[in-house]
Amino acid sequence: MTELAAGPRAPEVEQTVLGQMIAFDLYAAFYAGGLRGEDFFSLHDRMIFQALETLDEQGCSADERMVTHLLIERGQWLEVGGPYLGRLTSGIPRPAATNIAAQVAHLKRLASARSVLAVGLELGRELAENPSGVTPELLDGHLSVLDKLHTSRDRDRDPLNAAAQWAVLLEELARDRLRKIYLGLGPLDEAIGGVRPGEVLGIMARPGIGKTLFLCNIARAVADGDVRHVIFSLEMPAAQIVERLARIASGYGRYDFRDAIESGVIDGVVYQRIYDRLTVVDSPGLSVTQMSAIVRRLARETPVDLV
Repeated sequence: MTELAAGPRAPEVEQTVLGQMIAFDLYAAFYAGGLRGEDFFSLHDRMIFQALETLDEQGCSADERMVTHLLIERGQWLEVGGPYLGRLTSGIPRPAATNIAAQVAHLKRLASARSVLAVGLELGRELAENPSGVTPELLDGHLSVLDKLHTSRDRDRDPLNAAAQWAVLLEELARDRLRKIYLGLGPLDEAIGGVRPGEVLGIMARPGIGKTLFLCNIARAVADGDVRHVIFSLEMPAAQIVERLARIASGYGRYDFRDAIESGVIDGVVYQRIYDRLTVVDSPGLSVTQMSAIVRRLARETPVDLV
């Protein structure tokens, strides 16, 4: 914790949240919103949250008296400090549901940022001790930790009542309007309703059936929609991918295409205009973690919509 002393944190938000949970018995509401003990930076605040968690599991009222009793029982009272616990509930306002959600989201973002910082510090230590020790295995290990952090926000989903179900539907519709991508293949788009953020669509077939050509047709279709997309080819060289894309864009068949290029009928201007938002990566043997890292690097310049 000492190395993260300068890490991102919001002590006033942590204290406000704990005070609201104690003053208005709102532990369940904050927990349902996704708040967990590891989201607190302060060790004292984590102790208080864990006490609230235990009281909730026991079916007890989580007021200041009960929290104090449990902290004394655990030998944590002197470490937390009685005056500190008393100040948490002094003049604290009762939060609306939207405020609870906003405070939880803020604390979780800061917790994720601290975890990323911890990964960076650990990697820095390892490189300082062994500057020549940068191996794919070392980087993959750290990248896998970051991937877990990225996906961990969805691990604690709670049952939804009717109001929450409707709210989830409205959120999904709003996301669809902004970010759903149609693949340009009518029957497929009709069957799956387009591809949403975070979804994975798998295409399986025997070698030589035309999976790559199928994906190139999708790349051509989404290019008209101003979609930033990336093609990873772990086997086929980039030149062969580009040839398929160019044939689709020009309308030439396999045998006429090269003659059209050599005779000057086709040049690269039209291709570059159509596929200016496409990136092709043809590095063999990339792991999923390595591909994720490449996408994140590309996204620093312009958000990536489809891989």
